[in-house]
Amino acid sequence: MNKTLRRGLAGLALAGLLVPGSGAATAASQDIREAYVPIDKAPRKAKVDTSETFAGLQFNGTRPLEVAPVGPLPPLLPDDEYGCDWSTAEQLQEEGKVPDGWIAVARREGTCFGFQDKLNAATAAGADGLVVVSNHRGVDVNGTAVAAIPAMLISFEDGDRLIKSIKMRKPQRIEITMTVNPE
Repeated sequence: MNKTLRRGLAGLALAGLLVPGSGAATAASQDIREAYVPIDKAPRKAKVDTSETFAGLQFNGTRPLEVAPVGPLPPLLPDDEYGCDWSTAEQLQEEGKVPDGWIAVARREGTCFGFQDKLNAATAAGADGLVVVSNHRGVDVNGTAVAAIPAMLISFEDGDRLIKSIKMRKPQRIEITMTVNPE
């Protein structure tokens, strides 16, 4: 298990969101499950590298990652930072620059406040999955959302580095996977 993954799991346990050894995460009696974002491909000068795997939580009501992982695919950012406007991502699809699909990465809260709003917009834009970056240390899901694509929440620390590594005009330079398998 790599250092970043151990740090992420320890942070979830400290926040009371991960019960060590149980194989399940808990939050406000919701059926929330552990999930991971391994970095499959990254250039040398990116803020993330291929030895990293970020720990997070799946959203209840979205397609479970147990059915099948999503990726490796390029992560794309919304035009509004928070996940309501995916115009550039849609343009990249039309131009054939993300021919095999993409994973949406958006910050929590902001102008697109609810998880459901973020999921609706990402789904409508053609995303294969959604990674929401927490707005504070750790990961807590205190809301629900329903969608045909999988969605998960990762910590601010990990997500901010991922966001800073994404270059929208060079979408294939980084690839990530959404999975329940940390290896």
